[in-house]
Amino acid sequence: MSDYAASIDVLATPDQVYSLWSDPGGWPQWDPDLESAALDGPFETGSTGSIKALGSPRTRIRLTKVHPGSSFVAEASLPGGRMVFEHTLEVTPTGCSVAHVVSFVGPLSRLYALLIGARIARGLPGTMAGLKAAAESAAESAPDSAAESSTS
Repeated sequence: MSDYAASIDVLATPDQVYSLWSDPGGWPQWDPDLESAALDGPFETGSTGSIKALGSPRTRIRLTKVHPGSSFVAEASLPGGRMVFEHTLEVTPTGCSVAHVVSFVGPLSRLYALLIGARIARGLPGTMAGLKAAAESAAESAPDSAAESSTS
């Protein structure tokens, strides 16, 4: 298995981050590597949809684990493997810490890591920065935000 991970501290509530996660149509607004994303149903375990990364074909995804307010896992099937996108958050005194891990699993995982692993590793910091900016913007505009309560 090959993993690519990034984390970032966000001055926003877990609910504010989770609301961004649970809106796949909005992912391209804060993820600079995505052209489009959509689900065919609600944001819950078992739902399917698609994502289109810049310069890549549209890929079908399935939400394999959804824990409202704290985490979700999406998977894309690949010939001879799967790409797994794990998203988690933990509460901190000033907001939350957010982590994204992208893994390749299966017999051809090393090949996929060689073909696109470096691109994923380069893109994760921008994705995390975009999520942080979007969540903190939402926090600033919320009347009882984590950012306001930490500056009072």
